[in-house]
Amino acid sequence: MALFNLKSSTFVAIFLFILLSSTNSVASVALERRDNPQSVSCDSSCTSLVYHDCNAAFYNLPFEGEHKMLRGNGVISDSSDYGTCRVKVNCKDTTSVSAGRLLNKDGQTPGFTMLANTCTSQGQPGTTWVDANCYIQTVLVPAYS
Repeated sequence: MALFNLKSSTFVAIFLFILLSSTNSVASVALERRDNPQSVSCDSSCTSLVYHDCNAAFYNLPFEGEHKMLRGNGVISDSSDYGTCRVKVNCKDTTSVSAGRLLNKDGQTPGFTMLANTCTSQGQPGTTWVDANCYIQTVLVPAYS
């Protein structure tokens, strides 16, 4: 009988060892289709945006606090007009995003800086994704259409 108990306890020990040592972390990630995450989409049918107006509109967005954050209840949807330009920021599934994150000042990764250098500098409206849930868009203010 002792031999049977030894085999049972060995089996249980091996089973528990395998169960506990082979845990795999599984993450669920929502994927969203985008053509090229590094791309900026410009609208060449319009060439009357003023570069300075878009910069001023961006800095007039309702940033709050010392870290200059846009805040929302799970969705951020803000816009600001200045002169010829309206800057729109739309972020879903988030409660805050910083001005620095939206700018991406290096000009190499998507952000307002890349959008301004690629589209607005040519007078064109455009859109770029900052990340999978957040995009920035420049459009011509309707009064100037």
